[in-house]
Amino acid sequence: MSLAISHETSSLRETHIRSLEKLLNLNQDVEDLEKDPNYKSEFPIWKVLIFDKSGSETISSVLRISDLRKHGVTVHMNITSSRQPIADVPAIYFVQPTEENVEYIIDDLSKGLYESAYVCFSSSIPRSLLEKFAELASKTNTSHMINQVYDQYLNYVVLESDFFSLQLPRVFHTIHSPSSDDVLIEHTIQSTVNRLFSVIVTLGTIPIIRCPQGSAAELVAKKLNQRLKDHLMNTKDVFGSLNPKVRPLLILLDRTVDLVPMINHSWTYQALIHDTLNMQLNRVTIESADEGKVSKQSYDLNGSDYFWEANANKPFPEVAENIDEELTRYKNDANEITKRSGVSSLEEFNADAFTDSAYLKTAVSLLPELTARKQLLDMHMSIATAILKAIQERHLDDFFQMEDNVTGLNKTAILACINDKSKGTPEDKLRFFIIWYLSVDAVPSTDLQAYEEALLNIGCTLEALNFVKRVREITKMTMLASSTARPAANQSGDNIFRGFSSLSSKFTDRFKEAGIGGLENIISGVRNLIPFRKDGTITSIVQSLMDPGSSSVSKQTESYLVFDPKASQASSDLRGINKRQIFNEAIVCVLGGGNYLEYGNLMDWAKEQNPPKHITYGSTDVQSPSQFMNEMASLS
Repeated sequence: MSLAISHETSSLRETHIRSLEKLLNLNQDVEDLEKDPNYKSEFPIWKVLIFDKSGSETISSVLRISDLRKHGVTVHMNITSSRQPIADVPAIYFVQPTEENVEYIIDDLSKGLYESAYVCFSSSIPRSLLEKFAELASKTNTSHMINQVYDQYLNYVVLESDFFSLQLPRVFHTIHSPSSDDVLIEHTIQSTVNRLFSVIVTLGTIPIIRCPQGSAAELVAKKLNQRLKDHLMNTKDVFGSLNPKVRPLLILLDRTVDLVPMINHSWTYQALIHDTLNMQLNRVTIESADEGKVSKQSYDLNGSDYFWEANANKPFPEVAENIDEELTRYKNDANEITKRSGVSSLEEFNADAFTDSAYLKTAVSLLPELTARKQLLDMHMSIATAILKAIQERHLDDFFQMEDNVTGLNKTAILACINDKSKGTPEDKLRFFIIWYLSVDAVPSTDLQAYEEALLNIGCTLEALNFVKRVREITKMTMLASSTARPAANQSGDNIFRGFSSLSSKFTDRFKEAGIGGLENIISGVRNLIPFRKDGTITSIVQSLMDPGSSSVSKQTESYLVFDPKASQASSDLRGINKRQIFNEAIVCVLGGGNYLEYGNLMDWAKEQNPPKHITYGSTDVQSPSQFMNEMASLS
């Protein structure tokens, strides 16, 4: 096994992609290959890629088909699919180390489907399974066909530059359900440790671990600490070239530290897509009806999308304005070419029409880029149209505004929102009410009864609320969110919402074509709202641990446990570790679910620091508000 170590602070996505590219090149570093004078003539080696569901999710979240082809992958298929022989090429297997996958690989080799096999397990293969693999290969006389067996430590998914998911669903339910037995909980904790270990291996660093006492996070921290100790002891070259002074903080937290971000009605582009369009693994599917026929269009949002990278965490009205500006810029660039060629559109472009050969070369080189930009803007136009439709249908702007000032609402306002049949779905109202319930100090029993009756009358089921009521006392003990709201830098109420008022006629017409009218009326209720950005609970905790003394919650986090995997086995007493140390890098992992709103809040805070902090955020899985509401309801 060989691990790529980065000497510079790169994003998790960058290091993750480098690891995948190395896998696709038969575990040879791409940079080393490119230095080979025979690289262009001998590489890439054409090959077949075989993966399971987990491997597919890991790859598809950061690489496209064109990226696979660049590294010599001509065909990619699921390991369970029926496959025809391609006998003259090697096959890369990127799968989880399971008995079923091992048997699939041996069966393929026995049938002679491929010339040879490079087996890349997404995590460490247990010794017993490795021995069975060798035994099966020997029995079937296929050992000579297996060129490599690697532990890749890539059993997680990267969704954004520094946002990962361990792809472990229902961890929140497992941890908090009375029906979960010790075996299930132990399996969940161990799976979390294994996948989090893979993230750490990819980043190429040994963190100092902090977590609250008496929690699932503590169980994970202890096991992960021991796993890292064992790995350092048994694998001499791993992390050996790293600067020992540059070590991040790994902060492990339970989801109950703050439930609110999981069900908030957000106003940022990325969070709205996740909430309204159910984005999964950076893919959005939009349904549209035309003359009674329903069609679906899927879009991928990833790091190669320049508009997404620049706008994902911005308020939706500002994104709408930026789409308008990009459309204007595109039209100006396209008009420059069409004007010089004498055609009315790029579709009519004909190189033979040019008399200026110098400009012809420039125009031809610009056409692919302009076409790609147009496709990108069309995609974001479609997504923005679908979001705006959801805002109009569910009055999401009203819910966002109320939740932004939730502690200032009285009983009359709460009941008015619940009883207003024109606003939102029953789930929207229950989400809003739970946020209010968790944000106030106490609710009189008579008032709570009135609220619950109102919620039942509009069709809400109260299972999620019943669960929140049960854990409210524990939650209130740990909800440490700063009460100080911070306006976003260079941002005011006027310029946040000017995006809607300055939409181009083309953008406005697009909404009208989709049957969405009254654009001004949709946002009139929030036009005067100044969306102050508040430090969420987890952001406040991260601030207090990375820069002790700078946060209002520093006293509460002083009791957090400390684990140092580099400390000797004998020095189990870590009270001497400096808890006042300042960190510039941190990995934050929430057990029980995370989302884009929390990620965006952390990234905003990190960028505002001087010098900026580098934070990698992740969770056991990424859930939409609706998914998390269902998980809480299942615990009632």
